[in-house]
Amino acid sequence: MESTRISLPKLIYFEINNFSLYDVSEHKITIDFMKPAACIIGANGLGKSTMLNCINYALTGMINQPGRKVRSIFEYYRQNKYYNEYFEGRIQEKDRDIANIKIVFSIKDCKITVVRGFYPDNSVIHFECSNDKYDRYEDAVVSLMGLKNFDQFAFLQVKVLTFDEERECLFWDPNLLTSTLYLTMNLSPEIAEKADIIQSNVQKSNSRIRNLQFEINKLNKRIETLTSELIEKPQSDTNQELSDTELKEKHEMLIEGLEKAENDYSLARSEYDFLISVISELTAKQHLVKSEYDNLYKTLFNSNSAVDLRNSPIISELLHGNCIVCDTKGTDIWKASEEKILMNKCPLCESEILHDNHNHDEIMLRLEEVDNNLQQINAALEEHILKSARLRGLMESSSNYIEKTKLEVMKIEQSSTYMIINDGEDSGDIRIRERIESLRRAALEVEIDKNDQIVLRDNLMDEASDLHKLLTNSYNDARKHFLPKFRTLARAFTGLNVDIILNEVIVDAKKMLAFSLSMEESGRKYDHQLSESQRFFLDIALRMAIVDYIADNNYEGCMLIDTPEGSLDIAYEANAGEMFAEFINRQHQLIITANLNSSGLVKTFANKSGSARFNLINIIKWANLSTVQSERMPLFTEALKDIEAAMKSGEDNR
Repeated sequence: MESTRISLPKLIYFEINNFSLYDVSEHKITIDFMKPAACIIGANGLGKSTMLNCINYALTGMINQPGRKVRSIFEYYRQNKYYNEYFEGRIQEKDRDIANIKIVFSIKDCKITVVRGFYPDNSVIHFECSNDKYDRYEDAVVSLMGLKNFDQFAFLQVKVLTFDEERECLFWDPNLLTSTLYLTMNLSPEIAEKADIIQSNVQKSNSRIRNLQFEINKLNKRIETLTSELIEKPQSDTNQELSDTELKEKHEMLIEGLEKAENDYSLARSEYDFLISVISELTAKQHLVKSEYDNLYKTLFNSNSAVDLRNSPIISELLHGNCIVCDTKGTDIWKASEEKILMNKCPLCESEILHDNHNHDEIMLRLEEVDNNLQQINAALEEHILKSARLRGLMESSSNYIEKTKLEVMKIEQSSTYMIINDGEDSGDIRIRERIESLRRAALEVEIDKNDQIVLRDNLMDEASDLHKLLTNSYNDARKHFLPKFRTLARAFTGLNVDIILNEVIVDAKKMLAFSLSMEESGRKYDHQLSESQRFFLDIALRMAIVDYIADNNYEGCMLIDTPEGSLDIAYEANAGEMFAEFINRQHQLIITANLNSSGLVKTFANKSGSARFNLINIIKWANLSTVQSERMPLFTEALKDIEAAMKSGEDNR
């Protein structure tokens, strides 16, 4: 299949009518998105996040559902009806029939207008397109973007082009990341759709296999119990037995824990191996630097120059009036020594001091540099050795947990402790044998079904593996253009050289790609090793790099960011603003939310953009303010003036 580069939408105009959450006399809110940067700003709880969600609802007809996992793009879009629940309370009963939302945007050079209602459903009630070949909104979007279906657009818009209040990190979610890379790393949308379907079917098939094996274990246990009744009939302690449902839940919980532990062990092993190689390199470097230090030190005190001679420990003592040979002390000693040095003679043997070309100051300076370098190497070695020791412990505990859990799983699968309920029937040998035979036939039928599912799953996994190779190759081809984009954005935020390392992980028989970070000399970084602000804004940098790679200077891309200011360190506020400015400098569009009480980021972004490119959208004028918020209006007004001044200053400096 021919590879392709998709196109992205750019927002132009937004309108929301009779939306009860916002208090406006005209019952209409309009926003012009013609400038590349827009900031929806206000106090907490006034509807900034809701505004971003409404934009996505207008575009896709869906709202991102909190806590909902994306098992496949198809299921994520088709089975998401969360918008019904989301708009309850935001739209009053009196406005349900008349509330609607309108958005105007462009894809390539084509202008699209779409209007949706909120009730009774999310259907499009009006559609216009500057290209009259399209009769349906969904067809226009899919065709112009170069996608296979509208599901793919909805996934990209809501999960990739938007960083919302749920704070889902694409960077550290292999499932989301793999689906994203299939759509964005220059593979055809047909391949992305096929991979999505196959991977979903792999997981479903694997789940069926587990359920069938569970059923087989249950039948076999019943057979064992009935067989033992032919010999003896022991009293069972039913109080110690679990119900079918409880045992199945325990089995599934153990399987999930086992998969997580194996993945944790694999990641820890990968990082440990990396650290060992770094420790080896640092140790070799340490030996070289130590050797240089020793040589410089010897040179310093073996020199015959008068200056270097003064640094000799013996001569230094003489010059301080102490003879370490005969233990005599006094001013005559240092005076006699000083006179001889001035006469270019050695104070001890009176030999003539030769003047070589050694520069004492240069040696001392180099010695100090080498000493600082050695201290840095020693500190890095200590850090890496401590970290490797911790990882060894983590791998050991993970390994022990894996072995223990495997035994528990095997115990459940081989001898399930299901209760055999006495139904009051005759338990004679003939009846028992009939029941055993019936159970064996049932177990055989389930075994056949399970084997069929294994063949199906393995075939699907082979297909998925072939597609995965295509994705890996496509990413490796793209990385020479994609990674520099990410590095520039990530450095703007962190101030560090950041790189991406590609890994493979397998969860529930599904093979996926995962990223880990390398941050200068810090070793690999996973989400639990980074601060919250680092994790969020590096994830935003990844999304921005993906948009920049897709656009590739042909068409602009647009991102929506519900800015995670609450997690942002004060020291990073300006850096985040710099990163946002860098994104729009690449000819893209960025719509963010921000709180007035945390405007360091916004002021930097506004100053770097200038008033000609920055649209400040004050949501306070549309909101129902609390008493406390109303009393703080002078503070809000002053904060807005500061941002507006930053915008003007930025424009004046352009």
